[in-house]
Amino acid sequence: MKKVVIIFLAAVFMLAMYVPVSAADWNIYGSARVQTFFTDYDEDLINPTTLNLDPALDPRADTTQFEHNLNQVSRFGLQAQNGLIGGHFEAGFAPGIYTRHIYGTVDMPFGQLLVGQSWTPYGAGSFISSQVYKNDEGGLPFIGYGHRKPMIQLSVENFKIALVEPQRLGFVGVEAGDSEVFLPMVQASYDVALDGIHLHFAGAFQTYDLENEEEDWDGETLNALGVTANARFTMMDPMYFNIGAFYGMNHAVIDATYNPILPMIDDDEIADTDTFGILLAAGTTVNNIGLELGFGYRQDENDTWDDPLETMLVYANANIPLSPDGNAFIVPEIGYYDYDVDIDNVDLGDKMYAGLKWQINF
Repeated sequence: MKKVVIIFLAAVFMLAMYVPVSAADWNIYGSARVQTFFTDYDEDLINPTTLNLDPALDPRADTTQFEHNLNQVSRFGLQAQNGLIGGHFEAGFAPGIYTRHIYGTVDMPFGQLLVGQSWTPYGAGSFISSQVYKNDEGGLPFIGYGHRKPMIQLSVENFKIALVEPQRLGFVGVEAGDSEVFLPMVQASYDVALDGIHLHFAGAFQTYDLENEEEDWDGETLNALGVTANARFTMMDPMYFNIGAFYGMNHAVIDATYNPILPMIDDDEIADTDTFGILLAAGTTVNNIGLELGFGYRQDENDTWDDPLETMLVYANANIPLSPDGNAFIVPEIGYYDYDVDIDNVDLGDKMYAGLKWQINF
């Protein structure tokens, strides 16, 4: 895969140099990012991915870990526009080369058609926080997130609808292959822009059947959905305030990146996992330095648990420019995650982090 991406980049770059400028408008860009953080893990920290099994101590518990590495969302990209036809390719570079975007667009009388991989409608409007910890995580576990996936998307003014690559899960008692998927995931979003206010609404849904004739749960239907909404208030510029919330059922199907809690099989039936989250971010600019405070709260609950898993995040950061145009900057940040809640009498612990991100856009 790495060789294929390198060859593709080289071919596109050579094509861009030899195609006449009048044929297409090309834009080449990149962003180099390094993260430097200390994270202090509580001695009782539990790995949340083991909650569907027997809760197990996180291997990082009772340690302080240091990381100084390439941020995984460092990227290099190419954009092209030729009349009604557009295209975009973007690669990330950590831990290896991977494809972030590869799609083409065509403008038609009734809207724009996108074919390829990009931000899905459910994920594209989720970035209301500038949290930089864990590869620019941006508080996404608290707001609902659809990631970048292969799809066919139609945009008509402020409305988007997409047929997205279907996902399937392996979870306790069920292998990923024990399923029949007949339909794509469906996602849609709608944006409203008012004076000093921007509103974003989005939803996602997928359904598939479990299939294993040797099991009593054969033929059970797994439904997954997510709904999210957020608002950005900028009428007091340079001050701003963002708020968002989401609800998901079996949300790991919609996005497995930030959803470690999976459904389960209980009495030969699917035990769904319900998730609710809220995220707040407020900031301003003082002497060209951006300041932001953020708070997130999330609750995961499975039908087989006596109590839900609750996660809380608080953070503060500053965006300090290193160049007059703002394309080079650092972001020092400090934050705290609290998992201090009992599930079957197990204390999940907490962690605190401090450090900074280094970034140069070119």
